[in-house]
Amino acid sequence: MKKKYGYFIPRTDGELLRWLNNFKEQINIAGPTLGLTPIQVTELADKAQKGIDALLSVVIKKQDYMDAVLFKNMVRDEEVGFIANAAVVLKRNPLFTDNIGGALGIINTTSLQDRVTLKPTLKVNVFPQYVEVGFNKQGQTGVSVFSRIHGTDEWIKIGDAERSPYKDTRPLQVPGKAEIREYMALCYSNDESVGQNSEVSIAVFGG
Repeated sequence: MKKKYGYFIPRTDGELLRWLNNFKEQINIAGPTLGLTPIQVTELADKAQKGIDALLSVVIKKQDYMDAVLFKNMVRDEEVGFIANAAVVLKRNPLFTDNIGGALGIINTTSLQDRVTLKPTLKVNVFPQYVEVGFNKQGQTGVSVFSRIHGTDEWIKIGDAERSPYKDTRPLQVPGKAEIREYMALCYSNDESVGQNSEVSIAVFGG
């Protein structure tokens, strides 16, 4: 059962520490006046001192912990931050590969797994003289854009793009005759195709 103390016992460690120090000093004065024997006074003073020692131990450990956390944060900001910035530079090296990145631990393994199934999303809009192909490259370098005329089988690569949108400015195959164009895209990273083909988007282009 949890012990219940009087309302005079402070609740916080800091206040309790001050209270115990005061009690230890004053019991040596007030004890004999109240008829306590020297043994009883010493016992109460010793109890107070043990409480003081325990609280001081916690204070010291808390300070040590705070100092350790401060040092850890400083290391994380400086040393680890320096390595993270260096990793960004390494990833831009033309000789960098996913295998090297995996060995160094600077590529998220979950991202590597996701790359097998990721696919870009497309949104096409038709404007006079061109079709705008908006895309989400899913965190990769860019997308390769493919197109074909509706009803045909062969996809033709019409370009690569790193920034959305891609503009298809190809003229009509037959001047003055509108055509139904289908668009599809595939992500690439460091000149290597990754993931799956996007869903097919359709646009009616009249030139």
